[in-house]
Order: sequence, then C-alpha cells, then structure tokens
Amino acid sequence: MRTSTLFLSLSPLLVAGLLAMTGWLAFGEGAVHRAGSLSISRTSFRGWEDAYLMTNGDVEVIVVPQIARIMKYATAGGENLLWVNDELTPEVTGQQTAPPDSSEWINYGGYKLWPAPQKDWGWPPDWQLDRGPCRVEVTEAGALRLIGAPSPQHGLRFDREITLALEGSRLEVLQTAVNVSDEPITASIWDVTQVKADCVGFVPLGPGAEYRTGEGEAPDEQWSRSGDMLLVKPTGKTGKVFISGPPGWFGCRRGELIYLKLFDIAEDPPPEPETPREVYTGDMGYTELEVVGPAVSLQPGESTTLKETWYLLPAGPKAHTDAGLIETVTVQVGSLTGR
Repeated sequence: MRTSTLFLSLSPLLVAGLLAMTGWLAFGEGAVHRAGSLSISRTSFRGWEDAYLMTNGDVEVIVVPQIARIMKYATAGGENLLWVNDELTPEVTGQQTAPPDSSEWINYGGYKLWPAPQKDWGWPPDWQLDRGPCRVEVTEAGALRLIGAPSPQHGLRFDREITLALEGSRLEVLQTAVNVSDEPITASIWDVTQVKADCVGFVPLGPGAEYRTGEGEAPDEQWSRSGDMLLVKPTGKTGKVFISGPPGWFGCRRGELIYLKLFDIAEDPPPEPETPREVYTGDMGYTELEVVGPAVSLQPGESTTLKETWYLLPAGPKAHTDAGLIETVTVQVGSLTGR
C-alpha cells in the first residue's frame, strides 16, 4: 500500500547536518545558464530554496535537487501538469527535506526514479534513490545534470540529465543507473511521474501489446479499450494496469493540453512482474504514468541509460471525445516521430 506521512519538524541546521553526513548537500555549481531564449536559474519553489527554473519562454520546468525530483512542467504562466503534495511542501512543514531514517514513503509528488522490480525491495522505496539530495551541474550545452545519492542497499546511483529545447515544449530526460558497488548487479530504471488525476490517460496497444490489472484486482470502469488504445479515466479508486509494448509512448489529456512521454522500448524486457508502461490510479488526487526499463547486468562502475522525451501540446476541440483524443494523439506522435 502506498502511504505518505508528515515528518516531524527539524531545524534547518539539523537538516543540513543530516545531509552533510551523507556527503550529498544539494548545492550546485554554475547556477545560471543563458542561451538565446533558454535560461536556467536558481529559484524558490513552494518553500524549497535551492530549486532550479528552466524556461525558454514557452514552457517552465522546475527541478528540486534536494528531493531528486522534477516538480513542475507547465506552459509559461500555465498550471502545473505535475501533482504536488501540498501537505509536504516546506512552506507547510518548514523543512527542506525529510529525515533519512523515516520508515514511511515521503510522497512529495512530481517525477522520481526507483529501481525495479518492486518485489525485490518491498515498501517503501530506498530513500537515497527516491528522494536523496543531488549534486547539481549546469552544462555548457544548457542541460541540468543531477548526480544522485548512492544507495548502499542497492549498490546503485541514479543520475539525470534534463535538457529543455530552445523553443517549444520538448524536454529530454536522460536517466542513468550506475553500479557503485564492488560486485556485479542487475539494474532496471523505473520512472514514476505523478500527474494530476483530473485527466484522461491513453496507452497505445501496438502489435503484441497486452495489458493486465494488478494482482487480485478486477477490471473496473477506470480502464477501457477503444480499438488499439487503452483509455484510463481515474475515478478516485486505487488500481494499477500493466501494459507490455510496443509502442514506446503514452500520456494523458488534462484540460486543453496533451502530455506525451516518448521512449524506446528495448528488446530485453523489464524484470518480472513489471512491464514497460504502467499506470497507477490513487485516491490522493494523482495518477502515475510509469516507464520501466530493461534489466541490465552491470559490472562495478558500469551504467545503463533510459531516455524519455516529454511534450506539452494543445489538445484541440476534438480531443474531448474518446475517438477525437485517439485521433489527435496518433497524429501528434506521428508528426513527432515520423511513424
């Protein structure tokens, strides 16, 4: 069961001390980058004082290294597509981060990474990988690079390189898992992106693609198939659907915008029982769009990557019906990929 909790109030000095003990204080170098209309600057977001704002005039992306998350993806001046847990923001709790030894999942919201499969680690996810503070670099090419906290439990470190196009909404998220142990390990990258639940999700079912609900769950009104598309209409009930591939894309419509996540589905499958695409519906006001990469054997020091490309595109009037939404997103993906 997924749960979140409010953590006890800690002084900023104590929080800094806890982070310093890990060697992973979330303060970066190269705090400002400008190239044409693209800028990267330090900012405050919902009480997180060392966040980063990436903007090109068309979209805004906010990254919070203290908790290893993208917390905002929106058109310029528009509403955030990503769900944020209002109860756990520093403006409410007064704390930049939760204690490392918390036994509960600190569900801040936004986008984050986990290792797969979940059956290997149970619950909650390891705090270093889920919300461990990151070192930050702003590259000369204009990417924001996060170097994650190493996990002794998994022998892994998650890094991310986030690149916003000079115009438009294209956001590349390059995710890397590094073997930081002294032994060979098997690693799989699992991206968990929480979007606001007042949306309609869509998952294409290409040749050979199948879907199933979570163990012990019966199909309900949240999942419906229309031709070669699985539609997800959250009702506030908890549930999960697992979708095999290909193809390598899915997303949701929220209001007048369509959110697309594109990625390459590898020939090697994710570790069982995970699938390349998973959708989780919760009762807290969010839906999770999840991508799970293949299981890769890594020697010490080796790494594996999983690249996603995000878009925010206009929905148009057609997209407010099932048939119109399917037609709209099919055309959009075709124009983006040439497929």
